[in-house]
Amino acid sequence: MYDISELFEKIKNKSIIAIDGTAGSGKTTLANKIKNHFEQTEICHLDQFYKTFNERNDRIGHFNVWNYDYERLIKQVIEPWINKKSSKYSTYNYFVDDIDGFNILKPSKYLIIEGVTSLHPILRPYINYSIWLDADENVRLERGIQRDGERFRDLWINEWLPSETVYIKRFKPNKHADLKFYINNFK
Repeated sequence: MYDISELFEKIKNKSIIAIDGTAGSGKTTLANKIKNHFEQTEICHLDQFYKTFNERNDRIGHFNVWNYDYERLIKQVIEPWINKKSSKYSTYNYFVDDIDGFNILKPSKYLIIEGVTSLHPILRPYINYSIWLDADENVRLERGIQRDGERFRDLWINEWLPSETVYIKRFKPNKHADLKFYINNFK
């Protein structure tokens, strides 16, 4: 069992932290634990940067790395945050397949970019510390169905899990992480 206080010590002098990993591995849970420990922490969820279905280049799967609008993430979140400016960034809503909201990002001591592909090569130059999470596929599937609902089981099995495999094989994000966890239960 990893003592999370060791993680807090490792990241206390870092500013932009990426939490990447497989779906259902605990990325959001870990991001929230870090935010609860450190004051002045903002979390940016990569899921808010999907392109709409019409904007996507192909349909390898929902987690296809080309399905994310990294340019929007850099321009609306990372660059303003680096320059210590507040920003208003647009957010994607999966259920209506459109950009339908905004979040405000305030200057803070820490910025966590959380989500599958947050260690994509285009984002790595901005990251000061990176964490990779992984878990057994059956555990991830069970967590995903609990979170997203039974109606998404086919997408999990036929698109999301296979697309993650493509991302990992192609970009090897786990090899670029400063810290790696393989977990079946994250408390």
